[in-house]
Amino acid sequence: MVKFDFYSMSESGHRLEYIKFSELELGGTRVLGWDLLKTKRPLLFLMVEESFFLYVFVALIRVLFRRRTVGLIFRGRECVQRSSLRLKVKYCIMRILKRINNIRSISIVPFFVCPKIENICDDWIYDFQFWDKSFLESLTHKEEVDKTVELIKNKACGRKIICAIGKQDKDKGFDEFVRLYLSSEEIREEFLFVSGGKVGGIDEVLIKDFESSGGLLINRRISDSELVALYQGAEIVWVCYSPEYDQSSGVLGRALQYQKLVIVRQGSIAENLALRTVGRVLLLPQKGCREFVVSLDKVGIKGASQSGFLNETRVVSVNSLSVALAEGRV
Repeated sequence: MVKFDFYSMSESGHRLEYIKFSELELGGTRVLGWDLLKTKRPLLFLMVEESFFLYVFVALIRVLFRRRTVGLIFRGRECVQRSSLRLKVKYCIMRILKRINNIRSISIVPFFVCPKIENICDDWIYDFQFWDKSFLESLTHKEEVDKTVELIKNKACGRKIICAIGKQDKDKGFDEFVRLYLSSEEIREEFLFVSGGKVGGIDEVLIKDFESSGGLLINRRISDSELVALYQGAEIVWVCYSPEYDQSSGVLGRALQYQKLVIVRQGSIAENLALRTVGRVLLLPQKGCREFVVSLDKVGIKGASQSGFLNETRVVSVNSLSVALAEGRV
């Protein structure tokens, strides 16, 4: 891939992982401040929604000097739905940018999931975390991974393990995750629910009830080794996010890389992505444990080999990024 610079305003959430991946795996260099305008290399905004008007301003100024600017769009479907004045303005601006040479907006939601995104974006890629497994594992320590997997398995005592991974809040559906676990003794007998990542914005009483009922809560920022251990130790991964937070998910991408079954909300981007890539999901149960177990029996837990999936996501994404950054097709 061509040498490029990239911008990320903060290091919160997934952003630090995106920064590491862009530097160490893709060969980019992070720039800030005036260097956004000064750099002659192609410039990639890792998350346009983080600083939308800065992206627009910088991209238009750089066009005057015939310099390429590329932005990753996380919430393309929200934009094309135009459900508020803010989104209508954003949509119009994105339509204008799409007509300008040397500005390329790239969706991390594939066009086959939401075709209307093509009205505002030039191309699409899979989220980095759909094709970063080998890179992620290079950051870990095997001893710590094995120790954490053993801890989870011992706690499960033979039960199936369902993990909610990463920062947890209402956007990530964590309140529903907890309530599902508390809703039925049958569920608690069949499954161990595990959460790994800092929890915010959730009623403390609900969290205490979750722990006192046997749920495993690691309520802090977790290490890369612990992150990998959670994927390895789980049979099922929670990707049932709030309807207001309906977008592509790095947790989904990594769960699929680790051949895990995912729980998703019906009609969500996560459901569509999983079905189109690996063909199987578990929908959020509405009628209690029996429905859950029957659904699980139908789809099965064990995943098929994902070697084709991993190769496709990487090739498609690197190709699209390379073209956007003005390098030849790979």
